[in-house]
Amino acid sequence: RVAYGATQLPRLAWYAGHGYAVQRLAAQARSREGIEETPRRQETPRTGDNRAPVLSNRRLYGDMAELLARDPDNQQRIFDHAQSVFWVGYIAYERGETKEAEAQFREYKRLADKLVILNPAKPEWQMEGSYAETNLGVLFYEQGRFAEAERAFANGVRLTTAVVAGQKGDSGRQLELGTAINWLAK
Repeated sequence: RVAYGATQLPRLAWYAGHGYAVQRLAAQARSREGIEETPRRQETPRTGDNRAPVLSNRRLYGDMAELLARDPDNQQRIFDHAQSVFWVGYIAYERGETKEAEAQFREYKRLADKLVILNPAKPEWQMEGSYAETNLGVLFYEQGRFAEAERAFANGVRLTTAVVAGQKGDSGRQLELGTAINWLAK
């Protein structure tokens, strides 16, 4: 579990550095009646009662889905919804609900793929595809579905390699590539 969290560190650093997506999600969620900020979890992964964040994330998920339905090719809305899909899937993963986690991670991948189709030159969208592949790969790996995990990790490495090639000297991206290769090497 710790290794999976480590794979998310570059992603979280990117959000902290660029913050616009998280700030935008929070502002949109707060602006709509009945949607509160997602409470921070105090429990360790896969333990404790985490129903409150699940309900809040489900509300955010529904809100983002509604906004996306109004403008289905809006890249920012696709991205915003993809983030809510990821977090619903991640909470399911933490709770050991692997079928739900897989369904959400597959939807996250579909949305990431759509972002790349709409704007293939944007490295952030390409990285979303890599993150989606890694999420699925970790899930498959933990279930003993090694052939599927290997394919997902290899796709993640391929996508990350393409981004790193276009952003030479970006140590954050190079770290993400190393993380992706590490998962493939397992």
